[in-house]
Amino acid sequence: MVEISEHIKDLIIASLSGEMGQEEAKELQTWLRASKENKQYYYEWREIWTSTSPSPKFDVEAAYQTFLSRIKKSEPVTTHRYRYLYYAAAAIALFVVSVLSYKTGESNIKSNFADIAVEAPAGSRLKLNLPDGTKVWLNSGSKLTYSQGFGVDKREVNLMGEAYFEVKHQEDKPFSVNSTNLRVNDLGTKFNFCDYADDDEAIVTLTEGKVSLDNFMNYQNNQLLAPGQKAVLDKKTGELTINNAENDYQDWQNNMLVFNGDALNEIAKKLQRNYNIKVIVANDALYQLRFHGSFNTQEAHLRDILDALVATNKIHYRVQGKKVTFY
Repeated sequence: MVEISEHIKDLIIASLSGEMGQEEAKELQTWLRASKENKQYYYEWREIWTSTSPSPKFDVEAAYQTFLSRIKKSEPVTTHRYRYLYYAAAAIALFVVSVLSYKTGESNIKSNFADIAVEAPAGSRLKLNLPDGTKVWLNSGSKLTYSQGFGVDKREVNLMGEAYFEVKHQEDKPFSVNSTNLRVNDLGTKFNFCDYADDDEAIVTLTEGKVSLDNFMNYQNNQLLAPGQKAVLDKKTGELTINNAENDYQDWQNNMLVFNGDALNEIAKKLQRNYNIKVIVANDALYQLRFHGSFNTQEAHLRDILDALVATNKIHYRVQGKKVTFY
């Protein structure tokens, strides 16, 4: 088991409680990049932190003891950190909000809600309405999860993959979407959020309204995004940049598969997600090739796209069952 210094633990607590300065954030970021074990340790603490439920009666001591007891299951907590933990628990308790439900009016918040998962398998897309009226379109190979208690005290969903959201406005209950690397917070907007696990970047593109972003990698919070802008997170460096968005980010909703100068490795990922196949690139040099093209996935067969790529005289392919090899 990796030995973690008390100083690093203090930095983690400061990060989770929102009390971290710029220099501390840089130090914690350097430590996280040092090893996968360090990242895993941080993620475990964050999971425990976010799962600590505050008391409806604003019982600060109870909230503190709950978080403390969960940490003790994995390691002893020293006196040195008590002060941070106590004030952090106090901050958690202050965020208790209304216990009104959507359909039954006033009710008690239940402590153990089950998660609801909705998935669009490779080769398919789907649309769903959340309990608050928010509309969500899920792209191929994507999964959305949310609690049965969605909307009771907060509106929060977790995303793996890509989805487009049209959020129902509720000023007293902001809407949040979490991925492994980013959180999007808003009141009532339209935006596209793409964060596939095997992509090098996570991208948020805003159509209407305003959102703020929390970067879990660099601990940058409240990064604002305006309509027509996109935020791109480099998963290797943790750097978040904001630029003007292209007009093709919603093409997938219209069943369009667009290659806008995409490298072959990105094209391979899109083909796998859209046609539920496995794509292999036999020669690493082919990864540098880029292609342009636009296809309607409801009309174009896989071989139509493959033949179009071959027509550039840059690559060849062979098909074996559900496996395609570029060479």
